Amino acid sequence: MLLETCMRYGQICYDEWDVENCNQRWQSPEKVMRDLGRDWKSIPVAKAQFITSGTDEVYCKVFEVKPHKEEFLYRIYQGCESWVLDKAYFFVPLYWIYVTIKSRYV
Repeated sequence: MLLETCMRYGQICYDEWDVENCNQRWQSPEKVMRDLGRDWKSIPVAKAQFITSGTDEVYCKVFEVKPHKEEFLYRIYQGCESWVLDKAYFFVPLYWIYVTIKSRYV
């Protein structure tokens, strides 16, 4: 096994929690990566396995998997958290101005 990992919307994931098996010396061919990206871009989560037969041939198996509920909720949380942190520089000062103005006139 050269690489066994998760794939999201056609993109191979190299995060440590996604990779199950990895040969550090092996790199996936660029053409294979382009083909996978094109063929699997509409699939939210898939598992990709790159296997060698002992010769120079490399086989790629990809199959769709349903995400676990906890992983799905965690990804939503990550998206919301990054959105909030990205917008905080705008909303926090705006709220401070609102509180200051309200306290002066009440």
